[in-house]
Amino acid sequence: MAKSRKEELEKQITVLREEVYTIDVEKRKAINRPAVGKYYRCRNIYGSGKEWWLYIAITGMDKDGMLTGWQFEQSSHGHIEISPDEDWYWASEEYLGNKITPKSFYAALDKIIGRINDLRT
Repeated sequence: MAKSRKEELEKQITVLREEVYTIDVEKRKAINRPAVGKYYRCRNIYGSGKEWWLYIAITGMDKDGMLTGWQFEQSSHGHIEISPDEDWYWASEEYLGNKITPKSFYAALDKIIGRINDLRT
């Protein structure tokens, strides 16, 4: 049985979407690749409250060019959060903040670990 014109067009659309996706992935990989192995910090805030630093470590990139890594923060209310499995779409200051040294990153982490250790009775 011959395919209908609609089926032929749908197949072409699928092929073209896959090609566009492949192009997008390659572009994302090229943009994101330099961020792998780097450390960042950006401002975080609850609404209009006091800001604090959110620290990000980029540890890899997945097959689709998404950045992978982990992050931690201590909010202005003292809440500590460590997220061991995060991903980011783009390596830009808008998403990741400013690049920092590993020494600065781990100094901030040590400070939070110290606060946690201070809670022991």
